[in-house]
Amino acid sequence: MVAMSSYYPFGTQIMINGTMYTVEDRGGSGIENDRSRVDIFIPDHNEALRLGRYKTTAQIYRMGR
Repeated sequence: MVAMSSYYPFGTQIMINGTMYTVEDRGGSGIENDRSRVDIFIPDHNEALRLGRYKTTAQIYRMGR
């Protein structure tokens, strides 16, 4: 699951580093004001810290509902 700007409807599918994610959340104002920002949900806190923040290329596969 990822959070993205409302520019991308819920259900939008995005491929990031070989993994397909679905937009299911909006997040805060930092995401809403930046159409290129993606917040990936990581259930384990230590894993989230290990992954950190980084820039990469993503591809939109299908716009949502």
